[in-house]
Amino acid sequence: MNTQTLTKKLTLHPALEAVAGAAFIGLLAQVSVPLPFGTVPFSLLNAAMLFLCMQFGAKRSFYMIATYIVGGALGIALFPMISSVAGIGFMRLIGPHGGYYLGFILLPFLMGALYNKTDGIIKRSLAGMAGMLLILTLGTAYLSFFIGLKAAFFAGFVPFFVVDMLKAIGLAAVTKSR
Repeated sequence: MNTQTLTKKLTLHPALEAVAGAAFIGLLAQVSVPLPFGTVPFSLLNAAMLFLCMQFGAKRSFYMIATYIVGGALGIALFPMISSVAGIGFMRLIGPHGGYYLGFILLPFLMGALYNKTDGIIKRSLAGMAGMLLILTLGTAYLSFFIGLKAAFFAGFVPFFVVDMLKAIGLAAVTKSR
């Protein structure tokens, strides 16, 4: 049974589906490795979101990601458990990592425009890479307000670029276009 068939068979009430998606993101967000030279850890957070966009489409994945962000902003333990400098709840959204969360909110719209219209692993990989690039670019730009552009580029973009592109390629290999 492929993942598309599984997705069609597992239809939940939209609210329950959004909560389940948020829980999935929150679980994978906890898989992170802090870096000694930056404020942003290696994480599976963006991979979880990209997977949901690829698997469920723009509208359904937007609700899942929005539920994750609202839940985390309200203090539910969904956001990655990293240093206290990053803040908790709503403070995480306006702190140094805020731009990444903006990228997360915009990700389903970009993926809806690109991924759902692609066929073939190369085109799906490029769509996923564009999604990761969106998150990295917005996250780095916002981080630059806190630590400067050069420092933000080297702390919030460079260490993650190759790994995030590989995540996108891997996810494109295990999902199908919608």
